[in-house]
Order: sequence, then C-alpha cells, then structure tokens
Amino acid sequence: KILNIPKDSIIFIDLDDVSCDLKKAIFTFLKVPLDSQLKGWGLFDELKQNPAEAYKARLEFFGSFTREQWGALEPTPEFHSLLKWSEQFKEVAFLSALPAVGRGEAAKGKRLWVEKHTPHIPLIISNEKHLFSEPNTILIDDKIENCRAFQHGAGSALLWEQSYNKHCKDLQFFDKNILTKVN
Repeated sequence: KILNIPKDSIIFIDLDDVSCDLKKAIFTFLKVPLDSQLKGWGLFDELKQNPAEAYKARLEFFGSFTREQWGALEPTPEFHSLLKWSEQFKEVAFLSALPAVGRGEAAKGKRLWVEKHTPHIPLIISNEKHLFSEPNTILIDDKIENCRAFQHGAGSALLWEQSYNKHCKDLQFFDKNILTKVN
C-alpha cells in the first residue's frame, strides 16, 4: 500500500497533468469544455474524430506551444499537497517526457516551470522513464504505459488518476485522499 513506501525511496513525479495542468491548455486550444471526461490518454485522438485532423491538431498545439506557455502552466490542484507529502522520502525529482514535436520549447519551458514553482527539485527529461526504475524508486504518473514500463524494472509505480485512465485494473492508483492529511 502507498502508506508503506519506505522512507529511503526516491520519488519520481511526472509534470504533465500530475504537477502542471497541460490538459487545461490543450482543452482551451481545442475549444473543448474543461470538464470533458476522456476515456484515453490520446486527448487529440479522442477529441477529433478524424485521425488526420487529430494529428494536425497535435502538431499545431505542440509545434506552437512556446517555452513561455509551458512555463506559465498552472499547477494542478493537488500539486502543493503532493510535494509536501513527498518531503518525507529520501529524494524527489520530476521525471518528464517531451512531445514528438516542439521538444526544444517543451524542454526549456518545463525547466522554467520547475524553476518558478520548485527550484530545489531536480528535473529529469526523458521519454524512457523506465530506465530510472531501480529498487526503492516510485514513479507517480498519469500515463498507463509509463507506469507499466517502470514496474517491469525494479521500481514501483502509482497511477495518478485522471478521467482517461480510470479504467485501468492492473496498476495501483495513487490514493489522493492521503494528500488531505498532509496540510
């Protein structure tokens, strides 16, 4: 269970939609109601019926999203409580992937975001998060595939619940209720 994580663990926290609200920026870009409930992680695929249209929208969004926009993303509602909770562990780092397009702007913008909100926490950028899976490492991520791949190594993963991953049955979800106890 999550409450039994050893204190000497290293906690890796995802940025997009765990720490910062990228989903809100995408919904705004696509002119979709912010309370839309999605079934899959591929926001563009689900919101655009035509695959070619979804691909074009993805390229437009990530290709035009500047480092300043990345840096200005709002923290998720649970972000500060999650950080406070993570302080009990040996080490905490952000572990974030980059989109297929606009990688340079995304990398610089994510660094801006971390410097603005938590300059004392290191940022690791890698699209292969599983390479950081070792004993006593925990990944907190909203993407099912990242959590599964991390668990195939020696580490553990906790899925950060979103409307698009609630259907997952083979991963343990991060119990957000414990965050109400840390404030």
